[in-house]
Amino acid sequence: MLQKSLTKRTTGRLNGGILFAGNSSTGLIGIQSSRGQVFTANGSLTRNFTPRFELGAELFGGVTNNFNLSRGQLEAQIGGGYAATPNLEFTFGVVAGKFPASPRTGVQVGFAYDFK
Repeated sequence: MLQKSLTKRTTGRLNGGILFAGNSSTGLIGIQSSRGQVFTANGSLTRNFTPRFELGAELFGGVTNNFNLSRGQLEAQIGGGYAATPNLEFTFGVVAGKFPASPRTGVQVGFAYDFK
């Protein structure tokens, strides 16, 4: 994982991974393979517009080592958060994807609470 502050309010992140042989179901990202590895990678860019409001964009991909076309995943998400209090944030996002393991489109909303 790499993280770099590009400006005072903008941060870029890169992340990659390999899930090795065994039960190679990645669960959250939806790729399953009978054997072998699952390779994942993503990149994101976030910007704080105010101390309470942040927006970001992310691109994610995953593929198995046998390169079976029905096992690939590519998705993009745009979202953000608004801090209602120092401990409570309202979060939202729009996601779209390509290939069978990806969601076609979707909306995500939620709350994040920090139990400090």
